[in-house]
Amino acid sequence: MPRKPIDVLLVPGHSVKSPGAVNQGIHEAYLWRALGRWLVGQCRAEGVVTRIDYRREEDGNAEERNLALVDRIRKMGPLILVDLHDNAGGYPGSTAIARPGDDRSRHACEVLAATCAAAQGNRLLRVKDNRSTDGVPRAWNKFVVIDDIYIPTGSELYLVSERTQPTIPVILEPFDGSVPADYALGIAAWKSGKAGAAVAKALSGLVEQFRA
Repeated sequence: MPRKPIDVLLVPGHSVKSPGAVNQGIHEAYLWRALGRWLVGQCRAEGVVTRIDYRREEDGNAEERNLALVDRIRKMGPLILVDLHDNAGGYPGSTAIARPGDDRSRHACEVLAATCAAAQGNRLLRVKDNRSTDGVPRAWNKFVVIDDIYIPTGSELYLVSERTQPTIPVILEPFDGSVPADYALGIAAWKSGKAGAAVAKALSGLVEQFRA
């Protein structure tokens, strides 16, 4: 039997060799590997065909490893790609970053960030679109373009161009790891399963909407 199309691909941020931010002794990469595994189960319970892909430690430089991940994403062809991180900018709240000019990506970002904020109680919602209002990329979100694939060097999400793959990309940063109170709210909500259940339900709704 042919395999069902992948609704959601979760990609935990960073990797073993590049573990990201460290908060209270917990590395960002390890945190989202653990929480991502829980989220897979919660999504599947909602009927969402979900897979998780860890950033592998391929040989070669960082750019080659990035492109290897992009190639895997292209081959899997998920409807929605969710890159899981915690923010480290010193601003409490839930952040989502959308692909420039992609209305579906922006809508998914708005829904998922608002869902996280409500589940965690941090209430602050910010939606970024990889460019400022004047269209000039800022240093915190600088990106390069390789073969129609946007690779934001700051966010580490690999945004596949609509011309090569119709995947809807989202960078999701449910809480800010550099703000202790926000980090505590976020960790509590995710470890209890409340945040993951809410995100899984939101993803189920987005899949139904985008598949229609």
